[in-house]
Amino acid sequence: MIIGPSSDPWISGFGSMGSAIESSKPQRVAQSFESLILRQLLNSLRSTGISEQQDAESGWIAMADDAMASYLSKVGGLGLAKSVESLLTQAKANKS
Repeated sequence: MIIGPSSDPWISGFGSMGSAIESSKPQRVAQSFESLILRQLLNSLRSTGISEQQDAESGWIAMADDAMASYLSKVGGLGLAKSVESLLTQAKANKS
């Protein structure tokens, strides 16, 4: 059973952003999504550490996490971007 894009929760869940996501390149959207997941993972891993984080450090640590997540998603990361890109491409093809 193939679900049409109008009932696809990934696209319809974004509301008015759905059309912007559909018109974007699937690779870029998938990389951004994987980067977001990696950023959250890095943040969670860092918060489970035994050392206490100072307020002055929080800004540059967040920037370092962002940079690391972006880099990891561009070089392959978890491989999640390829799967998401495939799903987005399939949804776009089914809509046409």
